[in-house]
Parts: sequence; structure tokens; C-alpha cells
Amino acid sequence: MMIIYKLKSVNKFIKKYLSNFQNKIIVCFILCTTIPLLAIGLISYNTSVKIARDKIINSNLLINNQLKVDINNRIMQIEHVADSIQFYLYSLNNTPVFPLSNYLNTFNNTSNNIDVLKNNFNIFYINAFVDPSLIISNNKLNFNSLKAIEKYGVSENELINLGISPKWVFRPKQVFPYMISNTNLGVDSIFCYRSVKYNKNDSLLYAYFVSIKSDEFSDILKNSTVDNSISNYIIDDDGVVVAHSDKSKVGSTLDNEKLSIIKQNDLHNGLSSYKDSEILSSKLVNKWYIVTDIPQKYILYNTFPLIKLIFFSILLLTPVFIFIAISLGKELTKRLNKLSTIIKSAKLNNNSIQIDNLNELIDPNSVHCDDIDYIALIFQDMINTINDNFNTILDLSIKKEKLNYDLLQTQINPHFLYNILDSIHICNSIGKFDIANQIIIDLSKFYRYVLRTSENLITIKEELEISKLYLSMESICKDGNIAWNFYLDEGIENFLIPKLTLQPLIENCIKHGIGQGKNKISIDISIVYYENYILITIKDNGIGINTDKLIDIQSILKNNGVDNKYLGLSNVNARLASSKISKEHIKITSDLDSGTKIQMILNQII
Repeated sequence: MMIIYKLKSVNKFIKKYLSNFQNKIIVCFILCTTIPLLAIGLISYNTSVKIARDKIINSNLLINNQLKVDINNRIMQIEHVADSIQFYLYSLNNTPVFPLSNYLNTFNNTSNNIDVLKNNFNIFYINAFVDPSLIISNNKLNFNSLKAIEKYGVSENELINLGISPKWVFRPKQVFPYMISNTNLGVDSIFCYRSVKYNKNDSLLYAYFVSIKSDEFSDILKNSTVDNSISNYIIDDDGVVVAHSDKSKVGSTLDNEKLSIIKQNDLHNGLSSYKDSEILSSKLVNKWYIVTDIPQKYILYNTFPLIKLIFFSILLLTPVFIFIAISLGKELTKRLNKLSTIIKSAKLNNNSIQIDNLNELIDPNSVHCDDIDYIALIFQDMINTINDNFNTILDLSIKKEKLNYDLLQTQINPHFLYNILDSIHICNSIGKFDIANQIIIDLSKFYRYVLRTSENLITIKEELEISKLYLSMESICKDGNIAWNFYLDEGIENFLIPKLTLQPLIENCIKHGIGQGKNKISIDISIVYYENYILITIKDNGIGINTDKLIDIQSILKNNGVDNKYLGLSNVNARLASSKISKEHIKITSDLDSGTKIQMILNQII
């Protein structure tokens, strides 16, 4: 929730900040300068990494190729030694055992020659396996019985099917005679071995192993490694690490995915990517692989100085570009911002719009005008036109309101007069001439009050006199069955209200409150102070209004409409609304057989 609240606050701040046009221009300039700068930095970074990667890979590719040459030379050298041993053993094998002295002499020469090869070519150990029936098979140093060959992890069947090519194999912790290895713990060794079999029965005649320590290749790899994070190693066809620049990893096995990538590297110019490293590999003459493993972090580390230079350049240039963008944005929008401020300061005073300092933006002596000058000139002309037309529009509006009000007023007078004349006619018809005469006298007084002034607003006191005369006339017509009471706060009769505001509403009380067995009615008229307004309440105890009709009346009053069905009530409501005297539309409530209440809230006008 806190995060959402903060995001909303940030969003609100951004919207508020960008609501100013000058800020939008500044932000636009900043984005237009910083985005290309960051893009250049990103491109420079990627280019730097690519250049560094290519450089590191190319240098290590040269190293890998040189290692391949060195290791291959050593492998070929050992195979040549194996060829020489093959010659010596072949001569020994063809020498008859008897006479024994002659045979032993040949054996000694062969053994000495093997020792010479071992010493001259830095061979760790050379061991020959011969027929166990021969006396030399118990030599235990350079010559052993064929039965002992399985101590080196190779069976006789494998040797029989070997063919004429030498076989290379890695043996971790291989145990040798103590005189050779000076340890009983075993030595990580690499064997190159061959075998010869009888042509008659395909049985094994003899075999020999040329052994070197794995450390020999590991030292070559380590000495050629430019950094400890880069690994150089040799693996056999099964992925077993035969030699490694880190000797502790000799004898470990690569996972199948990595081994498959190394074997397929010939199809990718000896280079492939694996997880977070680049792998260089090539195939040796003995079908093993020499591999260089370069971690990506090493490449990135070597690009760090250039990246640091790019970063600090961007860090230094960004504030400069932002400062330039802000300064340029403010300068470009200064006049526009001033025009906006002047327009915002426009105010209505004495029925005209006044604008200060607009002339400061316009140079009368300037030959060339820019867009802001044209906007200022157009705005000035527009204000002058508005000021010229404002009074005309205001006069027309006042006249229109006056005509509308007078039209509504004229609807009341005939309506009332028709009702009174109808009452006089009834009185004459039934012979009540004295009542008819009294009504005529009261009608004369009534119209004297109404027509005495042409003003639409009269005092509450005068409006009450008109209402009393009307009530008097109606009471005479209704045989005194109308009672009324007035309740006024002190001093309230001096405020002004529209003429004929109360009379139509009292007429409605009488007209719609008497009937259906109810011949008498009492009307209470209350005029009191209500906060800063005047509250007028007209309440009767008549027959009331049914719900559907009441809803219809309330809807007409709410929309300030005039309906002939409810002419008196809707007319008064429309006149109050058009003259802006009432706070809100007339409110009416009613209960059947209990009466009706009408309320209106008017402004205090003196």
C-alpha cells in the first residue's frame, strides 16, 4: 500500500509539473539531449566489449594454436619413441633364447637402448610386457609378464584388437614401481601403448607402454595461461580432464553439453559460447582436445577502464547538457510564459476585460514579428472586440430577461382576473349584489396596488396587502369559509420580493384545498429570516394532493418549467428562477386530507 501511495504521489507531482508549458519544453530538451548521450554511451559500451572480446579471443586463439603445436610435437615425439621401442623389441623377440648368453646380451642392449630413449626424451616410464615363459619377464623394472598388464587398466583382448596404431589413455593415480615413482600413492599418468600378436593364432606376443606424467602437459598449459581466470586443459574423447592449468581439476569430467560443444567446435572455427564463458578448442593428433575456457567476467574486467572512462564522461556531460537544456528552454519560452501570465491576469472590471503589460511583449518599432508577437496582437484585438460587444450583449441579455419576466407576469394577471370576474358573475346570478359590489371594491383596491408601480420588485408589506385583498375577495365568495394568519419576523416586511409572488400560491391553496366534502380551509403564511435568506412558508389544511400528481408538480418545479395544469405555482417558480432571486426552486409537500405546504427561500433584497 505504501508503494502504491508513493507511486500515486509521484504521478501526481509529474502531472502537476508538466502542466506548465515551459516545464514541458525543458523536459523535452533534457530528453532530447540525455537520450542520445545515453544511447552513445550504450553503443560505446557494446562496441568496447566487442572489441575487447575479439582482442582477447584472438590472442587466446593464438595461444591455443601454439599450445596445440607444442602438445602435438610432444605426442609425435613420444610416438616416435614408441616406434624405436618397437624396433628394439622386434629384434629381441627374433633372437633365439639359446644360446642364453647371446640372448641376454641382446636383452641388455635392448634394455640399455630403452633407458637411453627414456632419458633423452624425458620419458617418465617405459614398460614392456612379454611372454611369461621368458626369463626376462621377471625383470620387474622395464620388463614384465603379459599377465601383469591388467594392473594398468588394459586387458589382453584390447591389446590383441589394437592394430598397428598407438593408443593413448589417461590413468589417474596409476601405481608404478617405487624405484620409478618414489611413492606408493600413484601418479596421474598418460600412456601411449602398442602391441604385437602372433600371426598364426592371433595371441598376444608382446606389448609396451610409454608413460609420461600428466603434470608435464599441465605445466605447459599453466605457463601459457595469461590470467588465472582463464583455463587451459586437455580432455580425452570421454570428456575426462587429462591435464589442466589448475592441477587440482585433473581427472574431473566435463558435462555432456559442454563436451558436445567442444566436439562441434570444428564447425564454428574453434569458438563457441557456453553459459558465461567463451570456449576455444582444437583437436590433437591423438584425437584428444585442447581447450581454452575464457570467462565473460574476464572480458568485462578488461573493458572496465574504457567503461569507466565512458561512464565518467557521461556523468560529467549530463549535468552540462541538462543545464544547457534548462537555460535554452527558459530562454525560448520566456516571452511565451510572460504572455501566459498576462493572459491569466486578465480580469473583468466595470463590464470590460482589463489586461496589464500586454504592450511590453510587442515592439512597435520592430519590422519583423514572430509567432508570439502575432498571438499577442490577435489576443489584444480579441479583447478589444470582446469589450466592445460585452455591453451590447449585457444590455440584450437584461432586456431578454425583462421580457421573459414580463411575459410570465402577464400570465398571472389574466388568470387571476378571470377567476374574480367569474365570482362576481356568480354573485349577481344568485342575487348577492352586495357581495358582488364588495368584491368589485376590493378588486379596484387590488389593481390599484398592482398597477401603482411598474417595478417588478415590491416590498413584502405591499405584497401582503395585495394578498390580504385577494383573501378578502375569496372569503366573500366562499361565504367566509376561508381563514388566514400571517406570521412575520420583525422588520422583514421592508425587504423586496417579485410582485404577485404570494397571491398565486394562496389562490392555489383555495382552489385545490376546498372540495370533496371539505368547505372550509385555513391558510398560514409565514415569512421569517433563514440564515442570510428569507424563508416563506404557505401552509393549508385542505384536502391535499395525491402522490402521482405531487411527483409531477415537483418535477416541473425542479426543472423551472411552466405548465398550464399548474400555472400559478409553476409561473411563480419560473419568475423567481429567471430573476435569480430564489436560492433554489419552490419545494412542495402534501398529505391527503391533511393539507399542503409550500416553501421558498429568497435572497434578502433591499
